[in-house]
Amino acid sequence: MSLAWFKTGSVIGRLHSHAGSHRRRQNLILILFFDLIHDMKSDPNMVINDSQPDIELVFIGPSVKLISTDMSDFDQQEREALNRLADKIASMNQDGIEFEICMVAAHSVNVDPDTILPESTA
Repeated sequence: MSLAWFKTGSVIGRLHSHAGSHRRRQNLILILFFDLIHDMKSDPNMVINDSQPDIELVFIGPSVKLISTDMSDFDQQEREALNRLADKIASMNQDGIEFEICMVAAHSVNVDPDTILPESTA
């Protein structure tokens, strides 16, 4: 089936995580998930009318803590994973992938807006 009728492509992802005993595993899975999304941005199969899709990822709920520079709620191993995640987000943002957060969620989980990674917008 031809996709010639598409003008451009857009991908919007919603990220939600839960606190709890599986948090460390979720953080590592998120990094792998971001690798897949980042690879998608340069995948020639995603080209529509000579352009790559717009990709935007939105952090909601407790996941906003994952993009805060305040890591006081995390242990050392989780902090290392979050630093890798921050590096990945910076790289993805340089390649045109946008990140947004829900400010209602940030306030509800006590994330100071001044601690949100600069690649993210509210």
